[in-house]
Amino acid sequence: MNKRDPLLLKWDNLQNLIVNNSAGYAVNFGNLPAPKTVKVTGVVSNGTQTTTLFNHNRTFTTGFNLVGNPYPSPIDWFASSGWTKTNIDNAIYFFDSSGAFDEYSGVYCSFVNGISTGGSTNIIPSMQGFFVHVSDGTYPVTGSLKMMTTDKMVPNIYAFTTDIRKVSISGIPAPKDNLTRIPIGIKTSHEGWISLDAIDISLLPTSQNIYLVDSEKKGIQDLKKVPSYRVFIPTGESNQRFYLIFSTKDLTKSLPPKEKLFTLTRSSSQTLINVNLPFNT
Repeated sequence: MNKRDPLLLKWDNLQNLIVNNSAGYAVNFGNLPAPKTVKVTGVVSNGTQTTTLFNHNRTFTTGFNLVGNPYPSPIDWFASSGWTKTNIDNAIYFFDSSGAFDEYSGVYCSFVNGISTGGSTNIIPSMQGFFVHVSDGTYPVTGSLKMMTTDKMVPNIYAFTTDIRKVSISGIPAPKDNLTRIPIGIKTSHEGWISLDAIDISLLPTSQNIYLVDSEKKGIQDLKKVPSYRVFIPTGESNQRFYLIFSTKDLTKSLPPKEKLFTLTRSSSQTLINVNLPFNT
């Protein structure tokens, strides 16, 4: 794959569509009460297919291009032969429609350098559309490798790289010092409670600790001991509140006392309760 301009999609009521090989298409069938059969006709694709891609750092694409598997069989992103991927990141992204609010709602699943989110793998099914990212060039580029969800009920969580990019999967060298800090950002379309869960940290060395820091609450949690953290998040982006710390030291020994959930005071015949909860909850 070489570089090409990002594909611009226009929603039309098309009865007959001639597709271009290797191009990606987003198809919306609307709100269907029953399964619908789609008929695809034509000559089965074979042989060499070439697609040219571009990264112009445009507002919405930032180097992402929608492409497709043009063959009647799955293809392996890791295949050592059959691919020529030039100036393309080692990453593929799939859109998973949820239909929570409309036919456009959903989340993105990543497969970056062999690491998966959302159950994505290196196998690209037949006729499957997917996104690839053209590697950054020498031009001014401030794009992310994190694709934000379109489902309003699903919050976005991402790590920041050293050059302040938002990424869904962040590969870093093994921590060599006593304190490695990774900023974590959260973006939500509405306020509410969310849980941050460390679902798989079993491969961390025994001597390596991992902590979640909430700078707003001035709290630190040992994720090896308590892997889930529940917190109220307001609408918008919280990019300077949370971060992970990898450390060989126990950082919880000299912590200040946590804020009390509530306090009770009594005056005459009245009992006053001051509850430490976020506003309007």
